[in-house]
Amino acid sequence: MRSEREYVEYVQARMPWLRRLTYRLCGQCWEDLDIAPTAEALGCSTGTVKSQTSFAIAALRRLLPNYVPGGLDAP
Repeated sequence: MRSEREYVEYVQARMPWLRRLTYRLCGQCWEDLDIAPTAEALGCSTGTVKSQTSFAIAALRRLLPNYVPGGLDAP
């Protein structure tokens, strides 16, 4: 049986790359970066960062009903 952290990582590994990166970079999980620097680093608009992060969180909530962004300790 997987731990919650392992399941979140499993779900993230199956996300499109941009969604996975925006989720990880925008404070939902790992690096706690703001939207503008994340967009600049990825070469996309701030709107793309916001929408991809939102889609990632929605996917995790669908698969993990008790999921809270940032609720797991960072690795």
